[in-house]
Amino acid sequence: IYHGRLTHAMVKFFIENDINNMTYSKLIESISLLIPKKTVYNRYKKDKTIFFSNLKSVDKVVQNLKTRENLQVISKVIFILKRLIEQRNDVYPEGYLNLGIAYASKGDYDNGIKFTERAIVQQGNHYPEASYYLGKFLFERGKEFARAVGILREVIKYEPNNNPAYYYLGQSIRSLIETETLVEAERSLRTYVENGAEIGHEENVLEFLDSIEEKKQSIKV
Repeated sequence: IYHGRLTHAMVKFFIENDINNMTYSKLIESISLLIPKKTVYNRYKKDKTIFFSNLKSVDKVVQNLKTRENLQVISKVIFILKRLIEQRNDVYPEGYLNLGIAYASKGDYDNGIKFTERAIVQQGNHYPEASYYLGKFLFERGKEFARAVGILREVIKYEPNNNPAYYYLGQSIRSLIETETLVEAERSLRTYVENGAEIGHEENVLEFLDSIEEKKQSIKV
């Protein structure tokens, strides 16, 4: 019943308040002006700030929204972040990183990568946390595995305890090897068929080559 009013109240709160002083108690107070208090539930410490430096927590929030298929709310988050960035004259590395995370959570990896790269540039090209997300997004997009590997290796160099970075590094290396191996296999088998397939198995080879082509088409933008 209160979904539209709740979203409106939250967006209004984020736009009108200073991002550095936002707390859950202030958010609840603001929302309660439009919605009865009994409908507002908060299990966090009310004086805890909403925006904080641990951006992996932001990632968890966005992923939770995605799990609930609440893409409309993510769109509101994107709108809010753009307004906050605008208010800071487009110089806001953490804001751009959060924006990249929000876009990637919707499956828009091109924008996710673009804004994450902008965050890194604005931070003087040394922003390990943003670099972690950049490597992650490159892997999840299914392209530029070699670049993802290089970026994630740098992240681990500066953050050796970043365990998720090890996961995405390993997966990126695996995908890179599989992709390079597949390219070599495709080249060899096409040459075999073009030269007459003298020892047979042409039908099986052609089926395999077709499957490779379908896979390549599926990852094209």
